[in-house]
Amino acid sequence: MTGSHEVTGSIPVSSTKPNPPFRGNVPSAEARMRRPGRIAVVMVLTAALSKTVPAAGDATSGAAVYKAGRCSMCHQLGGVGGKMGGVLDGVGSKRDAEFLRKIIKDPKSVDPKSRMKAYPSLSDKDMDDLVAYLLSLKAAPEKK
Repeated sequence: MTGSHEVTGSIPVSSTKPNPPFRGNVPSAEARMRRPGRIAVVMVLTAALSKTVPAAGDATSGAAVYKAGRCSMCHQLGGVGGKMGGVLDGVGSKRDAEFLRKIIKDPKSVDPKSRMKAYPSLSDKDMDDLVAYLLSLKAAPEKK
């Protein structure tokens, strides 16, 4: 026998020492969060939850903002509209509210080569409504 292990065949058998008693040394929540990997998990969960939060605006009013802003001059929906901008079918499944707000207010901050007109003076209500409308444009389920 060597050390505190008895060798039986090729598998060491631990000594019969009992586990130390629980002393209540539970790390604080803050200390547990500092463990490697925990922060990444929290960030992923936070990002996932942020995408499921409904937009603050009204999608029906947002459709009116889309029409009044003449967004269809450049963008297509259901095959109708301009071809210069991106197709917006399914945009609500691909982008989150934060991205949509940013690209509407300042497209060049997202893509320096963007040719989209910036809308920095769009009212908060109109922005909320337009973003709610765009988020409502989910991708159609695939046909089998």
